[in-house]
Amino acid sequence: MVREIADRFSAPGPKRMLALDGGGTRGVISIGFLKQIETTLQQKLGRGDGFVLADYFDMIGGTSVGSILATMLALGWRVQKIEETFTSWAPRVFRRLASFNDRYDAAALSKKISEVVQHETLSSDKLKTGLCIVAKRADTNSPWVMTNNPCARYFAGDGTTIANGDYLLHDVIRASTAAPTLFSPKEIEINAWHQGGVRYAEKGYFMDGALSPHNNPSFQMFLLAGIRGHNLGGASVEALKEDRANGKTWRLGPDNLLMISVGTGSYSSPVRRSFLRVYEAVGALRSMIHDGEQLSVAQMQAMSNPRLSWTIDSEVGDLSVDQLYNAPQLSYQRYDMPLELEWLSGNSSNAVQPGPELTAAIKRLRLNVGRHLLKLRELVNVGAMGTLSEMASGAAADQVRTEDFPDSFDTVHQSSPPLR
Repeated sequence: MVREIADRFSAPGPKRMLALDGGGTRGVISIGFLKQIETTLQQKLGRGDGFVLADYFDMIGGTSVGSILATMLALGWRVQKIEETFTSWAPRVFRRLASFNDRYDAAALSKKISEVVQHETLSSDKLKTGLCIVAKRADTNSPWVMTNNPCARYFAGDGTTIANGDYLLHDVIRASTAAPTLFSPKEIEINAWHQGGVRYAEKGYFMDGALSPHNNPSFQMFLLAGIRGHNLGGASVEALKEDRANGKTWRLGPDNLLMISVGTGSYSSPVRRSFLRVYEAVGALRSMIHDGEQLSVAQMQAMSNPRLSWTIDSEVGDLSVDQLYNAPQLSYQRYDMPLELEWLSGNSSNAVQPGPELTAAIKRLRLNVGRHLLKLRELVNVGAMGTLSEMASGAAADQVRTEDFPDSFDTVHQSSPPLR
């Protein structure tokens, strides 16, 4: 399958990417959109029940909970199975611990991840499409973007480092989900050597990818596609190491690259003043994560012409009158369900407004949004997952449209039988 992945990446023709935000138990919001995307594509392409999103998207990436969902999709899972698995995990994984260090059960999270990926590595033959996982290497203060691209510079071992392709999927997912105070950090062996008959190892110290600027990984994934050093186009690794200019990219342009970005209910998080500085620090961290998410949306919208264009701020609006580089660099669409009182009530100035299906879902749930908003926003709230799931189904019905998947991207990877 590694050879098949390399062939898929280097094959001529348009490429499709799917980017999934982090967000804890709010991952059910992403799942709601993914179900609608799967159904829309299945109908548009005339595919049977065996169709999975790995057939369509050439690379699926995620941060934190998005890395879990991305891996399941890349393994060829249908979204219904992902939803059932994720909702069954939550009560066990997010069980509060009487611990000063971790609020939730990292051992349970590791066990559940292992049930899915077992001992597979980033070079696993079970991955049916490209996979991108974002983590933060804390000991070097650097975002790590790990993929199963066989032509990446560090995918194969060179005698000085452990090959990225040999990293266990379990380890890189745990690294991406190691949110401070929620789950313990993850150590991964980066290098190993023998000296005097003794084995020595260098370990990297990893935390949640949300601590990088890429909790919304869409812009980082665009860089994977468009920067030669990442070599998604499949130049030889030897040529790449000789000169990064020898690397090959995917072709850019609205008919060549499609990016679908899925959120987990973003919201503005002002920093509240407090006599306890630790509370201000936590608030500042949340605010920085939101800033990174918004920056990704702004960058992507400024390089494309999305059907739904989200408002960035009151000064620049939704960027629909702007275009960096004088021409669209890709086709792009962002789906999300902002957990803002004004937006959910239909009273915000955002260029994207809640539609009738979400409004009906809120009414059906008899949900007092103002009273329950803080609970819905929580990074970990198992009790809110059912409500968020129903709301997300409504938002997805409102937002996902066939035209977001242009006909120029209809040729998909042939791993599912056509509709008879």
